[in-house]
Amino acid sequence: MPGSYSSAMMRALGRSRRCCLGWTGVNPPYWWDRLTPCRVPSRSVLPSRVAGVRRLMSMNRIRSACGATFSGSSACCPNLPTTAVWCFVDTLTMTHTPSCSDIRRLAVIGPGRMGSLIALAYAFAGLRVDLIDVRARSASDNVARRSASFKAIEGALDFLIAHDAAPAIARSETLERIVWVADANADEALALADLAVEAVAELPAQKLPVMQRIARAARPDCVIGSTTSTIAPDELAAMVTHPERYLNIHWLNPAHLSPLVELQPCAKTDPHWVTNLRTLHESMGKVPIVCGPTPGYLMPRLQIALMNEAARMYEEGVASAADIDRAVRFGLGLRYANMGVLEFIDWGGAEILLNAGRYMAKATGEQRFEPPRIVEQMIRDGRSGLRDGQGFHDWRSEDVSAQQHGVQHRIFELLRDAGHTPRYGVLKPNHPGATTRRLP
Repeated sequence: MPGSYSSAMMRALGRSRRCCLGWTGVNPPYWWDRLTPCRVPSRSVLPSRVAGVRRLMSMNRIRSACGATFSGSSACCPNLPTTAVWCFVDTLTMTHTPSCSDIRRLAVIGPGRMGSLIALAYAFAGLRVDLIDVRARSASDNVARRSASFKAIEGALDFLIAHDAAPAIARSETLERIVWVADANADEALALADLAVEAVAELPAQKLPVMQRIARAARPDCVIGSTTSTIAPDELAAMVTHPERYLNIHWLNPAHLSPLVELQPCAKTDPHWVTNLRTLHESMGKVPIVCGPTPGYLMPRLQIALMNEAARMYEEGVASAADIDRAVRFGLGLRYANMGVLEFIDWGGAEILLNAGRYMAKATGEQRFEPPRIVEQMIRDGRSGLRDGQGFHDWRSEDVSAQQHGVQHRIFELLRDAGHTPRYGVLKPNHPGATTRRLP
């Protein structure tokens, strides 16, 4: 078994970037997890049905079972144990439909707070994660950086356990799945990754060289992603060897709590991996969304419009900072925690947005308040929202009454948690704020 491999065989594994070892009677995906010193191969290149073979197979029989093109034989490594078959595989000729189950080992590159909590999110879900520091440091600096990273990880993990997200044993199990990797060993760890997520500082001068290093060290079948919030996916994809396996994977802070993960493929990204990464993150309890190659993704682009407008209102003296924030927390926050913005437009009707936008543009003299052309087009097409049965969403087969009740229920629960439910009978007739005047 793996413990009996000779050093010559391990060196052969280390030299090859397109090879796999077919071990009879062992499922290859799990076999590779045991071979941690190996810097090579795709665990997915041999179909799992090969695991059903319980005795040594000839090269021809393996070729037949796998439907793959093989070259070479066990003679290429004279010290290979007689109970195994050693073969080189052209991974590009294998018929293999990628799936999220192919992702068993991750590399998160960049051990800052964001990268550390992304590593925690994957490890908490059950995956092995190498947290890689690609900055050359002195021994003391390396210890300090590692300590800071794991302090953030342990604090976030303790919070999750304290709030019953997992049993107490999850602490030790999760921490065991996160392995610190210093710069000197980064390439070896990258060569083992099924998914590499870059999370260094949001500076092109830092990100681009790191992406190039990942592309050089990673296997050809490794999926590469970046948490960038500003750099277009095609720009970063140009740094990697296989752009069909590249996409931006934007996490929101704090990564261990925020459910939203934005997937932004480049022009050449294989659609299989968009689907599979969406499935992977859904299985973790996240809410993945897919957006086109627009600057700022979806959430940051919406957020920057709100943040700029809030800052402008403060600058203009419209309200205090505290009241602007209260408007967001107890107005927009409650509303949009329970329904989407386009859903809200549909509920009110597109005419409201059209008229309000035109009024605001005229009153302020600011073009930014003008409604987009699609709003007027939808009204002309008879798709103004709930009233027409269609708007941005199709409501014709929906139980709208049940949805409205659900929204009210969720808002009330949030109000209860915040201590802001309606207060019954607090304004008695003798209360200074009450009135005893009878209405006619």
